[in-house]
Amino acid sequence: MPGTRRVTFDLPSSQSSPPAAVLPSPEPSVDELTSQISALRAELRDGRLTQARQRSQLNQEGAHIAELTRKYKDVKQERQEFKTKLVHERDAAAAIQKRLNVAVKNHAEAQDKCARTMVECEGLRMLNEDVSLMNKGLVVSRSEAVSEFEEKIAEMECAYRGKLEETETAFTHELEETREELTNEWVKKVQVLNKEIDNRDAKIKKLEHDFNRQCEINAMFTLDYDRDTNFTKHLSVPLSIPVPEASSGSRLTSGQLESTKSRLLSPRRPLTHLESNNVTTRKRSRVPSWRSDKDRLSAKADKFNPEHSVPTHISEYDSLDKSHKRTKLIYPSASAGKGQSHQRSKSSFTDLGSRH
Repeated sequence: MPGTRRVTFDLPSSQSSPPAAVLPSPEPSVDELTSQISALRAELRDGRLTQARQRSQLNQEGAHIAELTRKYKDVKQERQEFKTKLVHERDAAAAIQKRLNVAVKNHAEAQDKCARTMVECEGLRMLNEDVSLMNKGLVVSRSEAVSEFEEKIAEMECAYRGKLEETETAFTHELEETREELTNEWVKKVQVLNKEIDNRDAKIKKLEHDFNRQCEINAMFTLDYDRDTNFTKHLSVPLSIPVPEASSGSRLTSGQLESTKSRLLSPRRPLTHLESNNVTTRKRSRVPSWRSDKDRLSAKADKFNPEHSVPTHISEYDSLDKSHKRTKLIYPSASAGKGQSHQRSKSSFTDLGSRH
């Protein structure tokens, strides 16, 4: 335990001294021994009491020392806190001193500024007095100037009123003349535009007439061309095609013969483009149709029945005549469609002329 210390007791010298030479003595009696024992017990009890008292004193002193140690630590901690607070207070005092110095400086500057402002105010007061004196004189001169200005304005109004009336009459006269001129110009322009519209309508009608005439001429040229081509085709196609025998040793096969015969017998399709007279632009690629299939069937029949070749060619001529008749029926419908488109274009031109 902290604060405790070892305590030693000093025994009496009679006990601690070395034993002396004991002389032979007579044996003590029982009473003497009893008294000695009681005396020793009393001394032992007194020693124990003394030891307990000293121990309690030592415990009290240790507790007191521990209390003093705790108080010392608390005081030391408080002293450290006081030191830190003192440092903070010193810093705050230094900052306050700096702010105080700045405030003193600002106060001095404000005092100087106030002094200068006082001087300026005094000068302005004196200037205000001078201005008031000048205003009194200006009021008098202003009243005089206003009266003179009103008189001059009245004179100028009288002079300009006459000029204004003259100018208004001249302006109205010029305005009427300008209106008449603009009206005449507008009427002339309308007449010119009407003439232009009539000329355009006449040109459009003439162009439509020429266009219809050209379409009819193109249709006639196309019919002549188809007739010529069909006539040359009839001349080029033989009436009968001999079928070679298998024993003749020819190199052509039956498939090649059929393809050659079908290519020779396939008729030309009628042309539907009537806008151009150029032969190269009107040529179309040959497309197989139901007539070519019919020709193939007739070719097969020719192959198996060579003696009946002439009637098949006669039926071919009949089919060509029928195709001519179909062409004649198709062309008027195409020209009618073109006439409708021309009528639509004509109506658009007439609408444009009416707008103009």
